[in-house]
Amino acid sequence: MFRAIRRYTRLYAHFLSFSFSKSFEFRLNFWFRIIMDVIYAGMLVSFYQIIYGEAQMLGGLTKTEALTFVGACLVLDGIQMTFVHDNLDTLAEKVKRGDIDYYLVRPVSPLFFLSLKELSPNSLINLCFAFGIFGYYLSELPYSISFFQLLWFAILIANGCVLYYLTRLLFILPIFWLGLVGGIDTLFYNLYYVVDRPDKVFKGAVRLVFSTLLPFCVMVSFPVRVLFEGSDPLIIAHIFGVTLVLAILVRFLWALCLRSYSSASS
Repeated sequence: MFRAIRRYTRLYAHFLSFSFSKSFEFRLNFWFRIIMDVIYAGMLVSFYQIIYGEAQMLGGLTKTEALTFVGACLVLDGIQMTFVHDNLDTLAEKVKRGDIDYYLVRPVSPLFFLSLKELSPNSLINLCFAFGIFGYYLSELPYSISFFQLLWFAILIANGCVLYYLTRLLFILPIFWLGLVGGIDTLFYNLYYVVDRPDKVFKGAVRLVFSTLLPFCVMVSFPVRVLFEGSDPLIIAHIFGVTLVLAILVRFLWALCLRSYSSASS
């Protein structure tokens, strides 16, 4: 086990080195993506500033709590943009062209290779910016947050990143059978806006779906609730339960996909 961990760690270090070298070869694109992410963050903060110009509460959150929530959303977005976004965005095209043959014959997990081969250094800069926004509004809260609340939040937001990854794969894997997933991709990115909304603004069946089957609310809203309200065992159990079920489902679908895959040489 430890030998495998060392092997994967060394492999990922090579991924990092390659990604940094590649990124700085295209400097215009490097700075353009930073600017685009800053604009996105500014629009999201401004959106909530405008809403709280007309309302005192939204989804049970005060203005400062909502802006702290926005900071958490930006942290999640920064992590996924840095580590997995570019890889998952090209996965469907690799399958369509039969390019995953190269990954299937490697002596490592093909999903690890396909998911983490490239890192975005420009998004890493914006991730630091996102932590700054989160930290600023967290310090503006009119009450104190305990160390254990922060620790639980850190664990659960990391879990939220795993949930994002699993949910994104759920929308990509149909490429193995459908050949094209453009419409499904558009659906995913439209649904992803749910992450930027507090879970309590949704009601009834819609809230149930976004808290279980398509767990966009579980990625950030639930960790933020733990941050503000304390470590409720039921919420934590729900978060880990949804993650476990989705992980099992994605692993099962991935195995089915590989059995259905026809390589470029077939």
